[in-house]
Amino acid sequence: MVSVSYQTIPADNIIAIPLPKNEDSTVYVRPDDYSLTLTVYDQCDRRTDYPLLFRILYPSWLIQQRWRDVLALYNEKYNGGYTFSVIRWYKNGAEVTGQGVHNSYIQMSPVLEMATYYTLLTRADDGKSLRTCDFIPNLASPYYAPEGEKIRLVQQSDSRHITVKTNLSGTFRIYDVTGKQIMNGYFGEEYGSPAIVFSSACTDGAYIIHFQANDGTEDTKKWLIR
Repeated sequence: MVSVSYQTIPADNIIAIPLPKNEDSTVYVRPDDYSLTLTVYDQCDRRTDYPLLFRILYPSWLIQQRWRDVLALYNEKYNGGYTFSVIRWYKNGAEVTGQGVHNSYIQMSPVLEMATYYTLLTRADDGKSLRTCDFIPNLASPYYAPEGEKIRLVQQSDSRHITVKTNLSGTFRIYDVTGKQIMNGYFGEEYGSPAIVFSSACTDGAYIIHFQANDGTEDTKKWLIR
């Protein structure tokens, strides 16, 4: 609870009320529905109470653009510690079909449409459903666009098994959409490793594979596990 006293209402008629801090003194406030009572006294000291309701949404930065065709949701590591039991994606106010209710990313081919996106999130700890603020993608800048096709990826029996088509050899690193490295290894005939096999611990979603060849050539690829 927070109490703020004012002698007079400001000329712009805007009263700034700081939100209460968490128990650990951080300024982060859990997105939720809140209420406040605005008490106004007139010149005769007559009191009028105005009960007000307001909602704090999740910030738009929970949605991150990873490529021209992928938006990803920062999950429990970045949103204050909660896990979401349901994740629904919306575009221009309508739910995006075919995404299910648990996908932490959305992929649209060939590129994202210029639209307003948000996610409706249900917390696992209390079942509260709240949306994020609106997010508008940037389609002007390239995202991880390779300069050439010196390394080509071909799917084998499923999306977890990849053949690497290249004359180069070197090392690779695999990152998830949050930027966390999850795998590394060698590629190329020099190491007898023409293929990459994703770990069974890798969940469905979008990944970045960064190749560093022994001759200094670098390339970055996107791969989707479904």
